[in-house]
Amino acid sequence: MSSRRWRFFVEDILKAVERIQAYVGGMPFEEFSQNDLLLAAVERKFIIIGEAVRHIPSPIMDSYPSIPWRQMADMRNLVAHFYWGVNPRTLWDTINQDLPPLIPMLEKVLEETSD
Repeated sequence: MSSRRWRFFVEDILKAVERIQAYVGGMPFEEFSQNDLLLAAVERKFIIIGEAVRHIPSPIMDSYPSIPWRQMADMRNLVAHFYWGVNPRTLWDTINQDLPPLIPMLEKVLEETSD
């Protein structure tokens, strides 16, 4: 386990979500799905999110069950271990449906908790 404070990992998740949104914002799916460099950048951010989740203590995760901690880790595993079969539509749907609600939920964790 890292000696880095867990709050920094929550901040890393927030930054990764914000970067993904900045990369893709306003772009149509067709453009996204055809851009290998962008796909690689987004996949890397999903890996960062999943890695950071591993460093969030269980009591924190248990206190915020509405946050999809396990799904974030699972997405990392999909991108890292099933890289040849990652569907751009899966990434797109996750970016547009699942990531936006994460921001206020993770901000709430930072506001309500301390180390």
